[in-house]
Amino acid sequence: MPIAAADKWEQIALLSEGSLAEVPYATLLLALSRVGRTGVLELHRKPVEKRVVFAAGVPVDCRSNLVHETFGRFLVSTGKLTEDEFRVALGESLAREVLLGEVLLERGTVDAGELYKLLQQCLARKLLDGFTWREGTFRLSDEAAAADSTLKVKVPQLILTGVLKLTPLEEVTRGIRPLFSEALALHDSSLVAEDELQVRGPAAEVLGALREKPLRMDELAVRLPQLPANDLGRVVYALSLLDLVGPASRAPAKRKAAAAPTAAAAPRMHTPADAPAPDTGSFAIQAPPSAATPEFEEAKNRILQAYLAYRRRDAFDLLGLRESASAADVEEAWLRYARHYAPWPLAPHLPADLVEKARALFLAGTDAYAELRDGERRAMLVHRRQLALAQRANQPRSTGIQTDLLDPEAQYKKGIELLAAGQERKALELLQYAADLDAQNPIYRAEAAMCRFRVHGDAGKPLEELDEAVRADPRCGLAWYYMGLIQKQSARPVEAEESLRKAIRLMAPDRRPIEALKELTTKKR
Repeated sequence: MPIAAADKWEQIALLSEGSLAEVPYATLLLALSRVGRTGVLELHRKPVEKRVVFAAGVPVDCRSNLVHETFGRFLVSTGKLTEDEFRVALGESLAREVLLGEVLLERGTVDAGELYKLLQQCLARKLLDGFTWREGTFRLSDEAAAADSTLKVKVPQLILTGVLKLTPLEEVTRGIRPLFSEALALHDSSLVAEDELQVRGPAAEVLGALREKPLRMDELAVRLPQLPANDLGRVVYALSLLDLVGPASRAPAKRKAAAAPTAAAAPRMHTPADAPAPDTGSFAIQAPPSAATPEFEEAKNRILQAYLAYRRRDAFDLLGLRESASAADVEEAWLRYARHYAPWPLAPHLPADLVEKARALFLAGTDAYAELRDGERRAMLVHRRQLALAQRANQPRSTGIQTDLLDPEAQYKKGIELLAAGQERKALELLQYAADLDAQNPIYRAEAAMCRFRVHGDAGKPLEELDEAVRADPRCGLAWYYMGLIQKQSARPVEAEESLRKAIRLMAPDRRPIEALKELTTKKR
């Protein structure tokens, strides 16, 4: 669909269901963010299902039926846990009925700051997966979703990253087609302020060029010859979605002149959502504490650990009290809690993100204190706690690991086994299935693309898939290697040599790209 105008956001956000072919994922996210929608966005692309929870337009949680999108598997994929460490920690988590993150905190595997950052990154990765979908359906509902998540992902930054790295090329092409008719200019976006984004590389170059004067797409290509056409198209599409760039005829009055950013010196932007802010604690603050001090780290971990868990705790748990606590105990616990999290002593010295977390904790503690001082509300809370305890006692406890989730790694391994056995067509089915389930994994995409080339012999689709693989992860040497092989066999020696040289740097000490380059240079002679 064409890029939605500002007056269409509410209409899109009020849809109850639809097709992602008609309302692309990026447009849908922007609409929900723009109108501050609270509810659940369900995404379906058989056999994959996702549920994204929005609070006032901000994605705070995402669940799916993909095993690699669970937090434990994410930790293994990033190298934070080994497979054995993950299984031991998961077993303890299931046996004790506590979250995996709490187990890792207790074991000292991570501190609260690192855990918060990893949880943010895992959520962002799950949300980014939607940009790879070429088809699917969605359903929007106002159903009450679990509000125990304290995570937040900034939609504009998500859009910029997702379009530049993952959105299928055909969607980008459709999106920028209406922009070829006239010059493009900078807009004062109603969706996002430019200084709220992390803008680097090609996006910063395009913004810098348009700051000087409006330019058509062909003029932009001449002005920025270092940018491949596809990269330029992605940047313009992303910036146009965010309404930072658009037709010059719709541009408002000329904005104040600003220094043009460069790729080497992009503007310093807003702290990203997945970076935990520096923290202090309950000690008196005379000057901003140094991040190197033990007091700083201790306070930072205390505040972030409390913040991660506070929405899952009732009034007794939040203030650390037994159900038999006296009125004096409640008052003392509240005063102790308030000394830790009152935001006003912190505000002059700390970043806004941290002050916001301290404020949320303080308000939650205030509500807890009020609830425990009210005899009727306290009695109702005790009744709910005892009822929940009885229900848990009557439920059989399971320490088993879920097996009904879709596992792309298992499909990938089976595909590689079939490939080794010479069953290339059967291998292609499984490798492509794995790549569809986890499109952000460049290894899966590279193996599927190379297998497709072996089976069908046509270079077009495999090269497109390999290009998307290296866009998702430019460090994937295997994708560059396979790209070089296909380019070599397609009589494109210059491109093949460039791809193979990149593969050599990334795959060392694997000698396959070295041998392929030797063979290529020998033929050239």
